[in-house]
Amino acid sequence: MSAITNRAIRSWMIEHLEEHRDDCGEINATGLAEGCCLVLDGYEGDDIPEAFFEIAGWLSVDDERKQAARPVEREFPCGEFAPESHESWED
Repeated sequence: MSAITNRAIRSWMIEHLEEHRDDCGEINATGLAEGCCLVLDGYEGDDIPEAFFEIAGWLSVDDERKQAARPVEREFPCGEFAPESHESWED
């Protein structure tokens, strides 16, 4: 694992982020960490180093913030609904 840098981990994860997005639009951080560790051969014995999970978690949170900042005008597959604007909400 020592030869694998955080930059290499982050780069791989960013490139493959969409492959780990679920039907609700959220990133599966565990799957992202596991996939990256497998491809980069980062295992320490049978264990995935914590750095893979930490970076996947950061990227997942960052993605959630970016998704929340975007205006949404559609129904989500998981049942949530975002109206076009707050002005359309009824009291």
